[in-house]
Amino acid sequence: LKAPPAATASSSGRTNPKAAYDEAEALFGSKKWKEAILSYQKYRDTNPRGKLYPDATYKIGVCFQELGMKDEARTFYEELKEKFPNAKEAKKAVTRLKTLK
Repeated sequence: LKAPPAATASSSGRTNPKAAYDEAEALFGSKKWKEAILSYQKYRDTNPRGKLYPDATYKIGVCFQELGMKDEARTFYEELKEKFPNAKEAKKAVTRLKTLK
């Protein structure tokens, strides 16, 4: 299911970052990896300091890993380790990095 365009814009006409994240979560749950990557990236682009940024970054890595794109997955896992070393997602990313060897 796709949300109608109105659901992703606020009354000011700007994109609602949480809507992009919620859409990405739905796509991730449906294993629509490519579409999820785009939605998580939209969230990251519109909300670079958002509290869900580490989770979105981690899940982009998972999506790439599911698609068999190990180098791309590694890039996002490494970003988490560097930018958010204390986040729980960074710890999960380190675990996943070991499986990419």
